[in-house]
Amino acid sequence: MSDNLSFGKELPDQVPGINATLTHQITLLVDVRELIKERVALEKEYALRLGAIAKKAEEKRARHMPPVVLGDECSKAWTETDVRSSTLDKAYTALLSSYENTASDHDSFASALSADVADPLKVLERFKDESRRKQMAFFAKLVAERDRIYGERLKAKQKYDEECEAVETFRQKQERADDKHADRAAKQYDQQKVEMQNRKNAYLIQIAVSNRTKDRFYDHELPLLEDQFQSHHADTMRRLTKLLLHSQALQEGHLESIRRSVANTQTALNAVDPLRDQKLYAEFNRRPFSKPEDWSFEPYDRYYDTPAVAVEPEPKTLLQNKLQRSRGKLAELIPQIEDKTRDVARLTRIVESYAANPSLGNYDEVWENLLEASHQLTDLELVRAGYEAEIKVVTDALAGTPTTTLSRAGTNISPILVGDEGAQKPHEFKSTSFSIPAPCGYCKTNIWGLSKPGKTCKNCGISVHTRCELKMPAECGIAPGLSATKNNSLARASSINSMAPSIASAQSATSPTAASSSPPRANPLSRPIPPASKATPATSSPTQAKVLYDYEATSNFEVSITEGSTIRVIEPDDGSGWVKVLNDQGTEGLVPATYIEVLTRTPTKRRAPPPPNRNTAAKLVKALYSYEAQGDDELSLREGATYELTPNGENAGDGWWEGVDSSGKKVGLVYRLFASTSADAA
Repeated sequence: MSDNLSFGKELPDQVPGINATLTHQITLLVDVRELIKERVALEKEYALRLGAIAKKAEEKRARHMPPVVLGDECSKAWTETDVRSSTLDKAYTALLSSYENTASDHDSFASALSADVADPLKVLERFKDESRRKQMAFFAKLVAERDRIYGERLKAKQKYDEECEAVETFRQKQERADDKHADRAAKQYDQQKVEMQNRKNAYLIQIAVSNRTKDRFYDHELPLLEDQFQSHHADTMRRLTKLLLHSQALQEGHLESIRRSVANTQTALNAVDPLRDQKLYAEFNRRPFSKPEDWSFEPYDRYYDTPAVAVEPEPKTLLQNKLQRSRGKLAELIPQIEDKTRDVARLTRIVESYAANPSLGNYDEVWENLLEASHQLTDLELVRAGYEAEIKVVTDALAGTPTTTLSRAGTNISPILVGDEGAQKPHEFKSTSFSIPAPCGYCKTNIWGLSKPGKTCKNCGISVHTRCELKMPAECGIAPGLSATKNNSLARASSINSMAPSIASAQSATSPTAASSSPPRANPLSRPIPPASKATPATSSPTQAKVLYDYEATSNFEVSITEGSTIRVIEPDDGSGWVKVLNDQGTEGLVPATYIEVLTRTPTKRRAPPPPNRNTAAKLVKALYSYEAQGDDELSLREGATYELTPNGENAGDGWWEGVDSSGKKVGLVYRLFASTSADAA
């Protein structure tokens, strides 16, 4: 494309669009003039207000600079000379002086802008708008003349069509005319045909005129008009640019004057020395200081007490739970502190890099990130300090508390002096709604409500009030009767048999709500010792019951039963209205006591068994759950498998049997709650 551009050639038939552009261009002239006028007003106002601000700031400097430099409460007397010795005060004084000089420069600049730029722009705006209006009036005249000629063509076409219609009408009449009127019809047809041909010629002439007018309009008049608009557009742009260049020249002179003031201020600001001013501040604010004394225990004035931590059984349980929870929280907290420490170190390096080279990024942003990370680290360290202090207090209180251990060599209980931190098997409590009342595993009162008034352990199924959570011993999975806490760490008993009841009595004492289909956990620390007594615990046949109504389980603690089926009662109703049963599908759970009918067993007379001898078959047990041995002296169990007890295996100790594995090669202990001596197993 050549350097010369013609709107008439490049933008054919776009006069309205070009006119709109010129209108916007003139509007731009108005906008620029208004901008200059507002700038003039602003400069005038700025000069006035800047002078007032500088004067007011000087008064404030006299009041506020002393506490900025020396502080509010100096430790020794000071004079104005001490304040003036501050590098910050010197720089600030230079800044205020530059403001006063700048105010007069702005006033002179505003006057030059008004006379040399704003007024000429107003003249240019009026002239260009009037010229544009004249051009558009001429364009409207050209379009009207063109449209008139186009209209004549349309009229000629309409008349031609009418004559053609008449010719067709006379032709049809001629065809229908009889011999008498044939000549007249033919004559009328010929006359109408001549009229049609005349109209056709007129129409053709009008088409030629319209086409010539069209060609003239689009090839000459319209391009010429657009080129004139182009010249109008270019001239307006050149003159506007010239005026704006002059305004920039005025501003450049104005800025040069300001630049000199700024340079003087920069010299003073570059001389600011934070370290020197900080030394000056420290010189006038040195005071003696000592850290506050530690707090100590203050007993209630009406109750005698000592600062020793209470380690009675129930407070000790709460301490043990707090210790376990604090250790867990601390273990979770330490990785967070390490990560946050690395973040602080990384951000510190970034801040130092950005301070040395601001082009690397936003210094303020990374500084705020560093502060935020430091604050978070401080919060974490404070929490850590709290946990560590709590752990130390509790461990010191529990240290030296006598606990007991068992020896497989016999029934003796050997006390050792270690920190009594409990079984260290915390429950995994989860908030639970209780639509059916259930006893609390700690206080034994009912838990009832839909607003989550209690919690249930996900592992062993025991339920407690929310307020009783920390009071519950951390003995999840330890069989009832083997609880070290509830039996006072086994220290109050003289033998294993006197410490724990039988499995049947332990199961009957279990809360119905705490029961679940999941197997209880075996405590490897509670393995028994072969007792001195050889008595075999009493056993009884399981109680059967008939289902009176269908019942659909509504929670994990319940089991579904079908009307008419026979089920096995594991734990009778203890007054709560619920019975623990084993349904016909082999699933344990709770059902309403009113939905079943216990069947009375009639004992049958049997022949007395023959005298025992050593050749009779050993007793078999069936594994109710799978169990992984916790030591070499235990047997691993597979759910549903049958194991043989040793001749004296039922007397291995509280909660344990002694049996032989399925291969018959290994003798070991079987956790009693995981197996059953059902007659079917035999």
